[in-house]
Amino acid sequence: MTVQPHVRPWHEAELAELYASYKQLVLGLAAGLIFKDDLDGLGQDAVLLRDRSACAVAAATPGDEVRRATASVALAAEELVQAVDLVRRGRGDADEALDRVRERHRSLRRQVWRVLPFEYPSCGGEHSHGRSERHAHPSFETQRRSEA
Repeated sequence: MTVQPHVRPWHEAELAELYASYKQLVLGLAAGLIFKDDLDGLGQDAVLLRDRSACAVAAATPGDEVRRATASVALAAEELVQAVDLVRRGRGDADEALDRVRERHRSLRRQVWRVLPFEYPSCGGEHSHGRSERHAHPSFETQRRSEA
């Protein structure tokens, strides 16, 4: 039996790409803070992500879960722009800025998981990640069977 690869509709693929870009920028911010690197390029990339996300929101179907998740990426990118700006200008505590970004990422991750259940495939099922919050991700095979 040959399993066909999962092909996402364009709006889900766009959300996945925007979310992946956001995660890379967050990792870049953390690394930049740790190694005290220049964050100018990262700030510019965050602005571009914010603008790309806003365009994707405008193109999405109103009221759609994908649109809401994409709007959350735009909001998270805007907060990332603000955090980078605060850190670059020396206005504000880097730890406080990172805490805000970290909290927004948790919220964004939950929203994206509703639309893209395979974003973190290593989970593989219901579990708690050592915290009181439990969640479940459908398996790839379960998703493929429901599409057939």
